[in-house]
Amino acid sequence: MSRNFAVPTSSKAAAAARRTISLYRPTILVAEDSADSREMMQLLLETKGYQVIAADDGMHAVEVALSSRPDLVLLDLELPKLDGLSVTRELRLHPTLTEVPIIILSGHDP
Repeated sequence: MSRNFAVPTSSKAAAAARRTISLYRPTILVAEDSADSREMMQLLLETKGYQVIAADDGMHAVEVALSSRPDLVLLDLELPKLDGLSVTRELRLHPTLTEVPIIILSGHDP
């Protein structure tokens, strides 16, 4: 399958294309029940240029992921209402989310 891409031919068009590309901010869903941890991750990621959406429990994480289709999910393993593994299973059932990377986090030492 061949794809044709338009290449800007003028410097004005090239500059406009660069501005459009630089406006894109990947979206990261942070699902963490600890308010301090969630806010710290959100602040850190936003200072690095990411758009962050947050959820404080597993059910909310699924709802937010379905409505926003994030580029990455940072997911606490032990969330209220629905744990991290159950959230992962739920997200993988939806065709628009099967390719979204999920990183499971835990503050517990095994």
